[in-house]
Order: sequence, then structure tokens, then C-alpha cells
Amino acid sequence: MPKNILGPDNFFDTYETSAETRRRILLFDQIFLEWTARLNLVAKSTISDRWQRHYLDSAQLLPLMSVDAKVIMDFGSGAGFPGLFLAILSADDQARQSHDFFLVESIKKKCAFLRDAISALKLHNVTVLNQRIETISKPARADIITARALADLDSLYEYGHRFMHKSSICLFQKGERAQEEITTAKIKWSFDITSHDSLTNEAAAILEIRNLKRV
Repeated sequence: MPKNILGPDNFFDTYETSAETRRRILLFDQIFLEWTARLNLVAKSTISDRWQRHYLDSAQLLPLMSVDAKVIMDFGSGAGFPGLFLAILSADDQARQSHDFFLVESIKKKCAFLRDAISALKLHNVTVLNQRIETISKPARADIITARALADLDSLYEYGHRFMHKSSICLFQKGERAQEEITTAKIKWSFDITSHDSLTNEAAAILEIRNLKRV
């Protein structure tokens, strides 16, 4: 798997998609650049490397997501990574038609971007929740919870445990402090964990969490 994804050709060589999904991704890229020019969606230093840093980094979660999952919650969706990008990849996949994505984002301007992109991409299974995670009063039971660069593992568990049922999984993207965060989280939580290597950063990992319980 290539480590340096520089543009769309590299991305599509690495991650095979249907023609319609490719069209949606290219349209998303256009919308993302237009919004980023006037709103600080992501660090400006990462925009030139967005196909690897953001798009492939999000796409790598899809193989870890069960095709039978119905409710997928993305905490701190921001510029749509990974939640919105995963919804784009799933939209024309017949095996993933049951997916419903809920993007939780507290910043109104970022929610405006997410809604604009969802409308332009004609995605009918994506809902934006302009709320702080902890203020959602009637949490849906999520089959999958995702988060990227949002908070430490202990905080993510605090946010996520009330949304989970016995078969739920969390897919949290973590950097080089992952093991430190795991050790700290074990003070308050019991959980099963599988660490998957990141395709985009040798120092990063995708943490797959199951059977989360408070100690």
C-alpha cells in the first residue's frame, strides 16, 4: 500500500471505487476546497496532502465496519473526517445500504459545511447533529462509533458508553500516544481492544474497541 498519496490518481489506484463514488469524491473535494478557502475546516498545512492525510485516512476504516451496521455515529465530525467520507464511500455499495450516519459537531459553521456537502452529494442517510456529544438527551444506540483527533481515550469512552449496546464497536484513530492513553483508560474502564496499523502514518493506529464497561 503506498504511503505517499499525492492526489486523486494515487488515491483511486489505492482505493478502488465505482464510477459514481469516484464522481462524489471529486465533487466533495471541490466543495471542501471552496469552504476551506474561507473557513478553517482543517489545518492549512494539511490541505495540499489532503488525499492521504484526510481522505485515505478516513477510507481505511471502511473494511473494519460491518456491512450489517445500521447506526454509525461520528464524534466531532468537523470537516467530515471520517464520518462524511465514509458515508460517501458507502452510498453506492449495495451491501452497505442499511448504514445511517449521524455526524455530531458542535461548531455551527462546520455544520453548515457538512450540510452543504450532504445536499450537493445527494446523500439521504446522513444526519448532522449540531450539539455537544454530552448534551444529546436521547442517544441512539450506535452499532459503530468513530472519532478522529477529538479527545483522549478516557474522554471518548465517557462520551460514547451511553450510546453503545453489547455488540457495538468503536473505531478511534490515534497517534503515537495511543498506548499511554490505553493504559490511562484501563484505570476506569474494562474493554477489549485490537490495534490496527494506520495506512497513512506509521506512528498512528486505529483502535477497535469492544465490550466497553466502566470498572
